[in-house]
Amino acid sequence: ISSLFNSSLLSCCFPSAFGRAAVVPLLGRPALGATSPRGCRPVSLLAFLSGTLEWAVRRRLSDFLSRHSLLDPLRSGFRAARSTGMALLAVAGSLGCARAASLSSVLVLLGLSSAF
Repeated sequence: ISSLFNSSLLSCCFPSAFGRAAVVPLLGRPALGATSPRGCRPVSLLAFLSGTLEWAVRRRLSDFLSRHSLLDPLRSGFRAARSTGMALLAVAGSLGCARAASLSSVLVLLGLSSAF
């Protein structure tokens, strides 16, 4: 398995067999019912090795970006040892500093939970 993954990473080629998936409907909105197409959302079930290769690529990419300081230090999404609480503390701290310096601030919050 490791030689397959290494050759895939070296050749920058994702095995086509890993891209095949079984698509099944899952109930997304119980209020609409399981019989309504609008009440279900499609979910792709990929092969186990596909997910494992994706994890290896994500791990290597994250390590590379961190090692070369290519990520914004304030970015917290999908990073180890970062949380929503830490992001909120950073925002609150920035707003507090701006207020102490008599600067104007604008905070725009977007709710995207149902967008996807």
